[in-house]
Amino acid sequence: MINMYRSAGGDGVGVDVYQWDGVDMVLINTKKLPFEKASFDTVTFVDSLNHITYRPAILKEVRRVLKPEGLLLITNLSPLISLLWHKWAFWDKDQHERGMEEEEIYGFRKRELVELLSGCGFRVNKIERFAWKINQLYICSPE
Repeated sequence: MINMYRSAGGDGVGVDVYQWDGVDMVLINTKKLPFEKASFDTVTFVDSLNHITYRPAILKEVRRVLKPEGLLLITNLSPLISLLWHKWAFWDKDQHERGMEEEEIYGFRKRELVELLSGCGFRVNKIERFAWKINQLYICSPE
């Protein structure tokens, strides 16, 4: 995704816990991001927040590195759709190379994610459905 953003003229940093194509920095522990306070306009989690077991800690860290007028963008599948995808998508190497850890979850229910974000200092401005309305984009800003 970061490569698509850059090809459109954007400037960004691709961070992941796994070395995928386009990842600039692999961080095993993302509880402390190696970036200055208020250094990003946008932080994006693409179908990944549910795979982070220390969600409140990373969201508070994102709050630290996000500019006051910045945006947090999160895509999320419902738990049922996510479970079906993880079991069905045999061709997706992410499903069998990386696997699922014990505390990971198969997506969030809307109420759960909104409560988590609110508890970590974010306001959900808008929720948009996309990809046949099975995926949701949460557009959030710091409170």
